[in-house]
Amino acid sequence: MITAKGTEGTEGSSGQRRAADDPRAPRAPSAPRALCALCALLLSCTDPRERIVPPDVRLSFAPGTTVTSPDTLVGSAYAFDADGLEFFFWTLWSSDGSLRLDSTEAIAGTTEFSRQLTFQIPAGLVSGTVLHVLARASDVAGYRGRDSTAFTIP
Repeated sequence: MITAKGTEGTEGSSGQRRAADDPRAPRAPSAPRALCALCALLLSCTDPRERIVPPDVRLSFAPGTTVTSPDTLVGSAYAFDADGLEFFFWTLWSSDGSLRLDSTEAIAGTTEFSRQLTFQIPAGLVSGTVLHVLARASDVAGYRGRDSTAFTIP
């Protein structure tokens, strides 16, 4: 039977369209697709390569901490590195250049380090002066991590 264009049949059929001609019909995956999917699955199941990362460094101060002049600023610093830490550095400096405090501690042989930080803020810093605090740690591979914060004198 020959049917008109746009109807369901094709010449020589019983009015049924062949499944291979139907764009909505599900198709079996091709061999290259299946191989790629298998490779992706196998690669995702392997252990990830170890990535070298810098030390994790964190500064902590009590919530709502404000600093005046004169004052005592108290906080803590923490550093961690699975490969081992080598040095810990901390610095406090003022935006007007009138104050700079710093220290370095050799901490080779440890993977974790914490320290309470106490800074004596002298009298005479004017309102609006920004005090910057920076903590850095270096690991045995030479990578450095850091954390910083700032306080403004009211």
